[in-house]
Amino acid sequence: NMKLLQNIIPIIFFSLNLVIGQDHSINFDGNDDYIRISDHASLDLTENYTLEAWIFPESFSWLAGIISKYHTNAANGYMLRLTHQSPYTGLGFDEVVTSTGVLNSNQWYHIAAVNNGGDRSLYINGSEYTLSGTPLNVSANNNNLKIGSDYGGRFFDGRIDEIRIWDIPRNQDDIVATMDTVLSGAETGLVAYYTFNEGSGDTLFDQTGQGHNGALMGNPSWADGYTLSGLLGDINFDEVLNIYDAVMLVAIMLAHEDGTEFQLHACDTNQDGVIDIEDIVLLIQWILDIDGNLRTALSHGNYSLNNR
Repeated sequence: NMKLLQNIIPIIFFSLNLVIGQDHSINFDGNDDYIRISDHASLDLTENYTLEAWIFPESFSWLAGIISKYHTNAANGYMLRLTHQSPYTGLGFDEVVTSTGVLNSNQWYHIAAVNNGGDRSLYINGSEYTLSGTPLNVSANNNNLKIGSDYGGRFFDGRIDEIRIWDIPRNQDDIVATMDTVLSGAETGLVAYYTFNEGSGDTLFDQTGQGHNGALMGNPSWADGYTLSGLLGDINFDEVLNIYDAVMLVAIMLAHEDGTEFQLHACDTNQDGVIDIEDIVLLIQWILDIDGNLRTALSHGNYSLNNR
C-alpha cells in the first residue's frame, strides 16, 4: 500500500492527536474496576436482545467482561466479553466466539451482539463476524448487571463508552444507522442506555428514564470518549491521524480495499459524499496540523497510479 502514495503525498511521520470535545468514557484498569447496575426484571433478557458498546481495549486478557449478567455459579446470564482463546483478541457472546485477531489494542470499536430467538450474531464496526461454538441457554437470574467485569472478576482493561441494552434483536441496518449517533433514550426496545457523558462523579446515569443507574466500583477514571467528530480521517480508529490513515484512505479510494461502512464514512473527510483526492489532501492538512477545523473541499485535484 505504501507504493500507492508515491505520486500522491510525501511520506509523513508527523501525527496529530485528535481533540475529543465534551464526550466522555470510563477507563477500566483491568484489575478491579467495574460498574454495578442493580438487578431488575427488565434486564433479565433471555431470548431476544441486543447489547451494544464502544470499546477501546488497552490490553487483552482471558474472558475480560464488557457487559455481563453472569457473576455467580450457574447463573447463565448473558455476557459480552473477550474470548477464551489466547491471545484473547477476539470476542465472546453467550459462549459463542469470533476468531482471534479481530481486535487491536488502542483502537475504538463498535460492538453489537444480537440474540434473535437463540440465533447469535455479532457485528464489529457494522460488519458481521463469524461465530463458532454452542450458544449458552441464557436464564433470568438475580445477578447484578456489570460493565467492565465478567464472572469471577474477569476485568476489562481499557475504555468503554455508549452502552445500549435492548430487549429486541436489532438488524444490521439499524445498528449501522445509529451506532455513531446519540439516542433520545425513548427508542422502542431500549431498556438501558448509558452515554458516559457525566464526565465526573461515581454514578453512571441511565438515559432511558427507567432508573437503571450504575455505581462506579474500584475507582475507574473518567476519560475522553468516542465521538463521530473525532472519527473523520481516523480510518483505523486509533485516535491518531497519521500516515497509516492516509495509506488506508488511498487504498479504499482506489478500490484496493473495500472498507467497512464506518471506514467509508471516516474516509469522506470533507463530507461531500464522495471519496476522492480532495479527502486525501484534507487529511494530509490535518496530519500536518495546518488547519484541524478545515472542511472546505478543494476546487481541483487529480492523482496518478504508479505500479512499480
